[in-house]
Amino acid sequence: MNRFRFLFLPTLAVAAFLLAALGQFVHVYRQADQTAFAFFAAALLLWAFVLLTDSSAIATHLNALVPAPVPVRAGSRGLVFGALLLAFLTFFFSSGNEFTSDNVLAWGLSIAVFLYAFWQPEKNWNEWRAWLHARVDGRLTRLGRAPGSRA
Repeated sequence: MNRFRFLFLPTLAVAAFLLAALGQFVHVYRQADQTAFAFFAAALLLWAFVLLTDSSAIATHLNALVPAPVPVRAGSRGLVFGALLLAFLTFFFSSGNEFTSDNVLAWGLSIAVFLYAFWQPEKNWNEWRAWLHARVDGRLTRLGRAPGSRA
């Protein structure tokens, strides 16, 4: 039984979740509010028991050496403003709770522009190009062709 002791608290946590789900089901579909309250209370007590009895140690790295910060690309104010403008257009086009090509396009573009405004690339274009050429040359070498003869 000691072998499976580590499963005890996670099993109780899942049981608390299931009790809460059962309480929600009873409340919504059976309209039995007192029974649902009892399920919710049991789930809450079980969850509190799990949280209070868990003695898991969480490793911290307070004394670890931190590498120097890498310079980051600053976000473009124009792109952020453009993303906010597209988000406003999405809100404007979304009247009537309908999906149209206008509001979906504005929504998609606002997300794309916002992500691009704050994107931190791992490599610049020259590094990506060198990586791609190395991959292509490796494949050409395996196929028996001379690297550099891309045709």
